Amino acid sequence: MRLVFLGTGTSFGVPQIGCRCRTCTSGDPRDRRTRSAALIEAGERRLLIDTPPELRLQLLAAHIDRVELKREIDLVRPKADVVVVSFHWGKEYELLPVAGAGIAPDNPREIGHLAIDDGADLVIGNHPHWVQPVEIYKDHLITYAHGNFIFDQMWSQETREGVVGRYTFYGTRLVRVDYRPVVIDNYAQPRWLDDTTGEGKAIIDRVTKASQQLAGG
Repeated sequence: MRLVFLGTGTSFGVPQIGCRCRTCTSGDPRDRRTRSAALIEAGERRLLIDTPPELRLQLLAAHIDRVELKREIDLVRPKADVVVVSFHWGKEYELLPVAGAGIAPDNPREIGHLAIDDGADLVIGNHPHWVQPVEIYKDHLITYAHGNFIFDQMWSQETREGVVGRYTFYGTRLVRVDYRPVVIDNYAQPRWLDDTTGEGKAIIDRVTKASQQLAGG
C-alpha cells in the first residue's frame, strides 16, 4: 500500500492568516489550498480522501493521460464483458465537440477515438451542458454529451434540455440505443418529453443535425 499526500505545497499547503513566510505568500497554486488531500493506492485500487475544491479544479483542467487511459482499459478488458468509458470533456455551451481551454483542454473527438482504439466498447461524454452529436467510429458508438438532466442552469433553453440514453447490449454487442428527451422545469426538475413532437422532437432533431454535421467534417 502507498500513501501520497496531495496539495501539500512546499510545507502543509494551507496558508496561515497573518503569516508572511515564503510559503504563505507564495503565488504557487500548490501553496494556496484550503486543505490537503491524500491518495491511498493498494494494488489496483485507489482511494482519494478529503478532496479540496482546488484539487478538483486542477483535475478538470489537466490533460487526459493517454498512457494511463490505455493502461486502465487494458486492465479491465479481460475482466469485463463490456467496457464503457466515460469522460468529462469539451467546451461548454457548444453544439459540436471541441476542446475548452483552461478547463477541458483535450479534443473530445480525438480522445473518443483513442478510447475505442484502446478497446472501449462504448464512449459516453458530458460537461458541455448542451446536447451534442453521436458518432459511429470503427463500428462503436461515441455519445459526446447528453446535455443537462438535474441541474440549475435555467438561463437558456439549451441548458434546460437534455437526453437520457438507454444502451442495450446483447452479450457483448451494442444492439440498440434510445435517447429520451427531457426539459428542466423550476431548477433541477427534469420532465420527460415526447420525442415525436414539439420540444422533444426539436431536441432529437438537434442531435441528429449535429451528428450529420460532425460526420461531414
